[in-house]
Amino acid sequence: MYHSQFQELMTQGYALSNKLHFGEWNPDEFKVWIEDCRTLLSSCEPEPYFPLCPDDRHIEEVVFLLLKVSGEISRGEVEYMGIL
Repeated sequence: MYHSQFQELMTQGYALSNKLHFGEWNPDEFKVWIEDCRTLLSSCEPEPYFPLCPDDRHIEEVVFLLLKVSGEISRGEVEYMGIL
């Protein structure tokens, strides 16, 4: 179900934020995460705004965007077009 995909990416985002804070940053891990987020959100209609050139400063913004869109899907405000 879409909710678990959103939840998993939010959890990964929090983990990335912690790794950044504690000096364990892995840019490759961030790139994979951000592409997974972009792919998931691009399956929504209307497609939400996504940072054009995201970097580590956008982690919290993307996590909150995932949370917001997940809630909007639950309320029927956004339609998830991806494979469930």
